[in-house]
Amino acid sequence: MATESTSPFPLVKTNYLSKDFLTLRDELLAKLPLITKGRWSNLNESDPGIAMLETFFSAVDNLLFYIDMQGQELDLDRARQRTDVIKLLRLIGYEMRGVSASQGTVTIQVAPSETPIYPVLVQAGTQFSAQGSVGSLTFSSSETVSLTGPTDSKTVPVVQGTNTTASFISDGTPTQKFLINSSNIDKTTVQITVDEDPTDLNFVAWTLVDSFYDSEATDTHFKVQIDEFARVYVIFGDGQFGLIPNQNAAINASFIQTNGADGDVGQNAISKVTSGVPLVQDNKGNKVNLSVVNSEATAGGSDVEGIEEAKTTALGLLFGLNRAMSRGDYEALMESVPNVTKAIAWGENEEQNPDYRLLNRVRVSFFSNMFMDMYYNTASRASYRSLRDNQVRTLLTNKMPITTRLVFVDPQFVDIFVNLDIGVDTNLYDPNIVLDQIRFNILDYFDISNVTFGQDIRISTILSLANAVSGVSWARVTRLHTTPPGLQPDTAPNPPLDIVLEKWKIPTFSYTAAISSVAPQPPVPPYIKGDAPFSYEVGQNDVKVINPDLQSDIFASAFTYFPDNLQHININFSSIVDEPSPQGGYYGNPSPESDFTTYSSLE
Repeated sequence: MATESTSPFPLVKTNYLSKDFLTLRDELLAKLPLITKGRWSNLNESDPGIAMLETFFSAVDNLLFYIDMQGQELDLDRARQRTDVIKLLRLIGYEMRGVSASQGTVTIQVAPSETPIYPVLVQAGTQFSAQGSVGSLTFSSSETVSLTGPTDSKTVPVVQGTNTTASFISDGTPTQKFLINSSNIDKTTVQITVDEDPTDLNFVAWTLVDSFYDSEATDTHFKVQIDEFARVYVIFGDGQFGLIPNQNAAINASFIQTNGADGDVGQNAISKVTSGVPLVQDNKGNKVNLSVVNSEATAGGSDVEGIEEAKTTALGLLFGLNRAMSRGDYEALMESVPNVTKAIAWGENEEQNPDYRLLNRVRVSFFSNMFMDMYYNTASRASYRSLRDNQVRTLLTNKMPITTRLVFVDPQFVDIFVNLDIGVDTNLYDPNIVLDQIRFNILDYFDISNVTFGQDIRISTILSLANAVSGVSWARVTRLHTTPPGLQPDTAPNPPLDIVLEKWKIPTFSYTAAISSVAPQPPVPPYIKGDAPFSYEVGQNDVKVINPDLQSDIFASAFTYFPDNLQHININFSSIVDEPSPQGGYYGNPSPESDFTTYSSLE
């Protein structure tokens, strides 16, 4: 037979999940009478014993916090320390990106005033100077070419940065790891040569690999890793997966030190060759002056990859198995390219009017925060298309099935204008504060970092954002359209309807001038016509589309610009707390016989 406790103090169940200071303090103070059998009765904060206990709880609270943080760092979604994120991503085969160098091409030719003895040799590593946003920049060529005559010209790839070298000596142990003691290194440009016998100066180039998984014991492979301080390490095999350099073997590393995102330059910015003999010389070893021009902007320069960006990119590539098959695969691959902020892909089954001509065609669109002024800034537009053609297109072409047709569509920003009527009890709330909070909610929800391609603008969403503000008694959307009020004729539907955007369009409630720091001067009219059709029927045959650069892509060479003093969000308030009677249509009860549109409402 169970017996009840005769203790005058009730038992308090311990909550082992409560680890904060106040909970620990309250639980122990509740047990003190039981533990001390009633002898400790002064539980006031002024008691010295209580003060000592609170000091102990503070230390325990800090200790438990760090224990929790250690557990959190084991979860990729919650990890916040860069070193832990790097290690977790390596478990799924993803190496975080360090600084990336801007890339492009230049066309070189012997200067008209020169009379060299041909051929003229221009070796890889030749340096060129350019003027960028941060001042003078250096570009280095990555191919060796020969000019055979005064009219001969060659196009060579260039990388922004200077060629730098480092040397190491092998100790013959497995898995050797060498730190390249230089900053701002693009790890994809690291090249390694090894001389197994230092007496003969016969250096052999080794191959950069992402992983030693497929390496044989005799493969001359190496890999590159970057740590939490953006320092670059060169790692060799262990003798089973990848060859071990012999003891005392000389190891030379060459790499590019770059300016990262500051290295992108526009057309005709690369203007001079700064290298001389022996990198640029004629058949007799004489120095030769060259004329140089970059007909396309360079692109791809970026700073060190952020933690959250790396998490998103790594998981996308993991689920896509590093190939382009599904929509998510295309989007993950595009977003893995430096400077690609958002991306979207869709196939023929998602077109408005699919037919047999659309089979095996994938349309993709992406935009970059770096080039958001590309529709009226020719340098930005050239940089964007250089990024598209030289990096994004190349990556997707290598990853997608060979029968797939890839079509790029330029992104388009769509200005959204909304008029709201709201009710505010002016006896309790300041209407100016209420209106400012509504504007903040709408601008934050539709901020460029939060919206997606083809995101619809729902009236119900705007109403929920307005009604979430304290002081709003009722709210109505009286106008919602892509053109500002006041234009004649006003084409906005009345009553208002949800705005459904095409897949390559991005909504914005911000001013165009706020999107980019470079606004057109003087301001241009609201609508500008370009060579390419600005709007077109989704699903039409590519042959019918005007393509300025003779590709099967669809380019928007026009844009909509509204003056920066034009309000995208207009709000009128009334001190009437009770919502006025509906007048039919959206605010009333639509007739199913005459109105086939389903309207969103908070009523």
